[in-house]
Amino acid sequence: MPMRHMPDPHLLLLFCTLIPISATGAAQGIRPTDYPFQVRPYPELLKLFDYKREAPINTTLNPLVSEGAIHVSEVQYDDPLGGDSVAGYLVESGRKSPQPAVVFIHSGGGRDAFLPEAIFLARLGAITMPLGSIVIKDSYPAQMQHTVVALRRAFDYLASRPDVDPHRICLVGHSFGAMMSAVVAGVDDRFKCFVFEGGELGMTFHYRGTIGPDRKDRESATPDELMKALEDIAPYDAIHYMGHIKAATLFQSGRLDVGVSETEATYFYEAASGPKQITWYNTGHDMGYDPTVLKDRAKFLQKQLGLKPPMPLLCAELGLRRGCSR
Repeated sequence: MPMRHMPDPHLLLLFCTLIPISATGAAQGIRPTDYPFQVRPYPELLKLFDYKREAPINTTLNPLVSEGAIHVSEVQYDDPLGGDSVAGYLVESGRKSPQPAVVFIHSGGGRDAFLPEAIFLARLGAITMPLGSIVIKDSYPAQMQHTVVALRRAFDYLASRPDVDPHRICLVGHSFGAMMSAVVAGVDDRFKCFVFEGGELGMTFHYRGTIGPDRKDRESATPDELMKALEDIAPYDAIHYMGHIKAATLFQSGRLDVGVSETEATYFYEAASGPKQITWYNTGHDMGYDPTVLKDRAKFLQKQLGLKPPMPLLCAELGLRRGCSR
């Protein structure tokens, strides 16, 4: 789960031995029961994400580009926890009647990673908002806390707009964004649905188990440094919240993902309550380049939000003639 915007690698990582490797070289993953950190009960954890919902959002829009009915603007709004303004894009579909909305949060790709898909969904009849990474210098736990609150605040902003139906707002997260979205799903029941792409049970699981590039962070710190860093971020692990999810969820996972093994992705899926489904792809961690991933996600959002059927537009974009009715 690459975190290219991590503060200091020595602040973040993990104690515990490397996870066992099978004869085929596949990572086995850390079992949910193998959890050495003590955290507060769920009702007390919820307080980590409290904020004044009635406070002014103070949104600013800076129009960037338009094509036909589609308008793309930079959007900023206040961080209710006192950090820097939250920044992203707002893509408007040109419709006036209340319509569905989709919020996106990536990881290292920032707000640009989901912009093409945000434009695609706007053409299907949604207002979309891909957000940039929330960075709190020198405090990874605060970064997680502010990210969750920023996503809840995105709902506040969209729901306040007369052209958005507050009962049809979904959240899509990739990697770190998927884990933070899973926390949101367990603390805020206002969202209609969620999509988790390339996620796992939390960053303490990731840093204890990964055989990907982030293992260097684990290997560069002493056991005491790692244990202290992981204890600090443990309250923000998705595992504590996913049993409280009520909304419909789609899990999208790559069988060739070096950062999140198939076993880890399966544990992530199994932890969620509520109506859920999981789809697998022969991709690595950045699976958004696979048109099948986009197709499945768009069809899920169509069902949940009442969008236009995505296949005719997707086939037109890809120059396909067959299979466009499915």
